Amino acid sequence: MIKLDWKNLLLWGTATIFIAAALTSILLTKAAQVPLTFFIDQQLTENCLNDNYLPTTHSCSTNIKTGYSAWSTASQALQEIKHLQDIGTIATGGHMIYIRAGMYREYIYDLHWPSGIENRRNTISGYNDERVIFSGASAKDAWVLASDDIYKTSLTSEEANRPGAWEDDQPLHIARFPEDVDDTLIAQELTRYHLIDPALNQLLDEQIIDSWMEIMTELDWHVKAKIESYDRDTHVAIFYADSEYNQLLLPGDNDGFQYRQPLVNSPYHLINNIKLLDHPGEYYYDVDDETKELYMMTLGGGHPDGYLIEVGARSYIFRLEEEAHYLDFKDLEMRHGYYGVYLHGDYEGGNDYLDRGPTDISFDNFYVHHNRNKGVYLSDYVYNIDILNSRVEYNIASGIYARGYDTGDSDYLSAKIRISNNRLIYNGGVGAGVTYLKNAEIDNNYLDYNGLHKLSSTISIHTASYTDVHDNTILHAGGNSILLEGRLTHRNHHVNVYDNYIEDSSWLNNPTTLSFVCGIWISDTDDSNTYNNYISSANSRAFHIDAGDRNKAWNNTFVNIHDDFGDYNSTALLLENFDGPAWATLGYARDNIIANNIFIGDFARGYSVFAAYPNEDLSNVTGNIIANNIFYSTKAGQDIEMENLQSSVDHSLNTYSNNLFYAPNADGITFKYLNVVYDDLIEFKQASEQEIGSLIDDPEFVNFGTEDFNLQSNSPAIDAGLVISGLNENYQGYAPDIGRFEFASAPICGNGVAESGEECDDGNNDNGDGCSSICQDEVDEPVCGNSIIEDGEQCDDGNDDGGDGCSSTCQDEDIGGDEPITTLVDIINLQGSLIKSDNDPRIYYITEQDKRYYIPNVQTYLSWFADFTNIEIVDQVTLNNDYPYQGRLTVKPGNLVKFQDDQKVYVIKPTKVLRWIDSAVVFKEFGYNFNKIIHLPAIDFDYYLLGEPISSSDVHSSGQVLKHGHYPEIFYIEDNIEYWIKDSNTFLSLGFKWRDVITIPVRYWYTRVLDDLTFRLKDW
Repeated sequence: MIKLDWKNLLLWGTATIFIAAALTSILLTKAAQVPLTFFIDQQLTENCLNDNYLPTTHSCSTNIKTGYSAWSTASQALQEIKHLQDIGTIATGGHMIYIRAGMYREYIYDLHWPSGIENRRNTISGYNDERVIFSGASAKDAWVLASDDIYKTSLTSEEANRPGAWEDDQPLHIARFPEDVDDTLIAQELTRYHLIDPALNQLLDEQIIDSWMEIMTELDWHVKAKIESYDRDTHVAIFYADSEYNQLLLPGDNDGFQYRQPLVNSPYHLINNIKLLDHPGEYYYDVDDETKELYMMTLGGGHPDGYLIEVGARSYIFRLEEEAHYLDFKDLEMRHGYYGVYLHGDYEGGNDYLDRGPTDISFDNFYVHHNRNKGVYLSDYVYNIDILNSRVEYNIASGIYARGYDTGDSDYLSAKIRISNNRLIYNGGVGAGVTYLKNAEIDNNYLDYNGLHKLSSTISIHTASYTDVHDNTILHAGGNSILLEGRLTHRNHHVNVYDNYIEDSSWLNNPTTLSFVCGIWISDTDDSNTYNNYISSANSRAFHIDAGDRNKAWNNTFVNIHDDFGDYNSTALLLENFDGPAWATLGYARDNIIANNIFIGDFARGYSVFAAYPNEDLSNVTGNIIANNIFYSTKAGQDIEMENLQSSVDHSLNTYSNNLFYAPNADGITFKYLNVVYDDLIEFKQASEQEIGSLIDDPEFVNFGTEDFNLQSNSPAIDAGLVISGLNENYQGYAPDIGRFEFASAPICGNGVAESGEECDDGNNDNGDGCSSICQDEVDEPVCGNSIIEDGEQCDDGNDDGGDGCSSTCQDEDIGGDEPITTLVDIINLQGSLIKSDNDPRIYYITEQDKRYYIPNVQTYLSWFADFTNIEIVDQVTLNNDYPYQGRLTVKPGNLVKFQDDQKVYVIKPTKVLRWIDSAVVFKEFGYNFNKIIHLPAIDFDYYLLGEPISSSDVHSSGQVLKHGHYPEIFYIEDNIEYWIKDSNTFLSLGFKWRDVITIPVRYWYTRVLDDLTFRLKDW
């Protein structure tokens, strides 16, 4: 792992900024023509093409010479701007195209896009925070009463081919029974006979016969069969035998159809029968060669003319193909299409990547919702695409999915896709995923309730390479939270999964997902790394490597592993090969390392190693290492099988060693080797010649209740681990520790290793050689007043005067006046600046009033700022004279902090107040997580104020950002008042990251202010 060096990172980031700025300046100087500003304004009755549009009044006149041209439709405007570029009338690229508020029911395809060129990108943006909606739907009127509360209207051929209906932007549902997706079949017989819930008897025969039963299988919805007859006494439905009316018929065992067969307790619906239209908010399409009509009952009740009723009309809203390049899209809304945003390329388009597909395009602050398939879909050849800071919600299929070009090997041509800092919730399938891509990054996204309709993985990486998945918050996954899956000839490789926060994998708790659920599942993936992830509440399995080579998984925490499937034995860790039929996964498990992880929960089996399809010499699972892990089962009242080494593998070719097993409430701990069960670890070691150095003992965590899984000084896991080359060689003490966290023992000065608390260690205890006898850097005495903050100085403002915020001895002093910035409102829109001098690596925050605050370390910096861009360089004299020093910037409120040599965990409340969380119950129930604690040096403690501890009778501290249970709304807490953060744009403008959000029990409620945080306008 690369160590983050605060000074080097700063200097590198600063150099990058100056180089980029210089190149941009040179290129713009060489441009032949000046970029222009254009407007698209739906309120215009005619186009204004003579540089005479006035944005403030939506008007144009020959007497106004503003320099702005305008059009009333987006498609016309973009096409004409493109034409002007192509014929050379205006510059190629660099233009700003603003879109005024309105509902644009237009189809904008590739020929419309006026592409930019490198370093002269065109920007298409909503204007001045106005709401700009592009819709793939048509508005319907001319309704006729059909019967009772059911109304109908005619459809065009285009509308009839694209089912979907909305009422005042709320989705309506196809007429069905039952209404609840959680209702399930009771039992299953053959493909033509199913025993249905007795509740079906409440329907009339005409509602049942010729309805289609839609069933969720292991892989998908939309497996249907038409009901031919129904027996009310036995509740048995018989389906038509003809395959045209019965998708459940299985053509064979080896062609992939076996997973389409419904299982016991599968969710189901009856659909495709107008007689099922009996609830508000339902619709039915009556479409054939003769008829094209829509029937519906309004969600709000009454005649449809009282509502905005929309139906699907266009497959694409934004479609970008080969000619779309160097475009930035901002602040737009896409809804009610088949795809919200669709990019499509073709590798055969030419040898140059610009001829192959959409390239160098960004989407920023988009709102993509209620589309009938994918919200954002990148198809075939795409290159350098960013989807940033957007909300992608309630799309029937995936949220954001990028599928590159299949070249037939593992060198994927489609590349450089970034999906970052988005909010993806309630998408029916994958939340965010990529296939056939390299150099992709999925980071800092908030994903909740994805994959619930298709049992899909929330983040899915298929046949990809050199891809990073990190710093995402993943909650309530329908299937796996993260899936890495390749194929025999299309392998995943060089994929890194790290620093993700995961809760509730396989949240549906449905037995159909048994074969496909995990916290993190890795399949046919090579040379990849999984580390520093926190995974809570994985259902049935926590971690699985299936047919992968040379993968590493270390320093992960898996907690609350559980089993909601009754008699199914949940397993913390599985390692296997799988050599199935031609359509399935193929490969072996070789040379994988799973080490220094923690597995805790209600599991019946610690880990299992087996070969689903062994070869003759049992050598297809080989060279694997499972070591230094803690398996802690909380299951009670049975024997816990901590290790299962099945007979399908030659286990002498693998290494299982130095693991710690513990099950305090179990009847006993057993181990299985070649189908023989051992209840004694020593006997198991003798028989298997494995688990040398392994223990059965209490790991002695610092605080099990608050999930502080650091080791106490008396832990048997200390110095009990196996040294693994390239993974844990930087240990303290005599050997690595077992588990995720290395015990911070007292350093030994003079041993040549710079340990915790030591600034140096040169292998001796001599003074005067640059490293003192107590292993501290020996430096020259600080000179107060030289404008450089040296060892022992808290500040240095270039003089030795007192009373100016920095004393005559270069210590911070209280000069009265403003408190140091510590509250959310002080820095809310980051309207100040970041600054440093040209001869000092220290960074300062400068307020709009030119007050200067020192940022002491990278931990404090990253609690406020996302990256190291936009740092201004000034000379030291300017820094000292123009920006009076005010003190230190402290960590942003709402964060959890812990100081070196102090076991207490604090939450920061405005203003710079530390409140100790004194109860494990409070820590857990308040939604706090140990992995989100910011670790600070001990010296930082002196810059905070100590408040009252948070006890079980207290409330959440000011500064928190939270949500209640499964409800998606996010709130900011200030003095026991919840301020609703209405949208992602506001959320991001406040400086939050999605991982800042904590989830608390629904029972905690506060007084609410339903506005957009008006208090944030406080001016300092």
